[in-house]
Amino acid sequence: MGELNFSELLFLTRCGDMKARDALYDYFYQFIRCMTKKYHYLNDGLEDEDITQEAMLCFDHALYAYREDMKTKLSTYIGLCTIRCIQSEVRRNKKLKEACEYEISLDSQIAYTNKKKFEEVIADSRATYKPDSAYKINEMLLAINRYEEHRMNNLEKVVFQLIKDGYRKDEISTILQLDKKAVYNIVYRLLVKLRRAASEK
Repeated sequence: MGELNFSELLFLTRCGDMKARDALYDYFYQFIRCMTKKYHYLNDGLEDEDITQEAMLCFDHALYAYREDMKTKLSTYIGLCTIRCIQSEVRRNKKLKEACEYEISLDSQIAYTNKKKFEEVIADSRATYKPDSAYKINEMLLAINRYEEHRMNNLEKVVFQLIKDGYRKDEISTILQLDKKAVYNIVYRLLVKLRRAASEK
C-alpha cells in the first residue's frame, strides 16, 4: 500500500467512510501487533492483547490528529505515536509492579515533617476503619497515658507495662515473684481506674 493510498484513505475516513477507516485500522493493527511482540520481553505482568488495545486507542487519536503540514508521512507519524504508547504502557506497568513490591517499615516515619509512624495510619485488615471509633480510641489512650503518668504507683506501672508487652497474669506473677491473687487484684484495680480515667473529660 503506497503513501498516496494512505492519504486517500485518511481523507475518506475523515469524510465518514467506514470502509476506508477499517482498511487503515486493519493495516495498522498488524503493525501494532508486530511492535507488541518486540516488547514482549518487557511486558512482565501484561498481556500482549492489553498493550495492543492501548496502542489501538492511541492509533485512533493519532489518525485524527495527523496533519499533512507536519511534514512527515502518515505511517511514520502513527508508527511513532503507537510505539511511544507501548513504551509508556510498559513503563507504567513496571512502576506499578515496583510500587506493589516496595516494602516499608511500620516503625518508620511517614515524612520528615510528620512524626507519625506508618503503623499509626495503616488500617488493621481485620477491622473496618471508622473515624469516630478511631477518635474515641485515641481519646481513651490519651486519658490512659495521663493516668499512667500521674496516678499509677510503681508496682502498677510495672504490671501495666508487662501487660502491654503481652505477658499473661501468671507470667507476671512469676516475673515479679508475686502471688497470683495479688497480681489479679492489681490488674482489676488498674481496669477500674483506667475505665474511670477514660471516661473523664
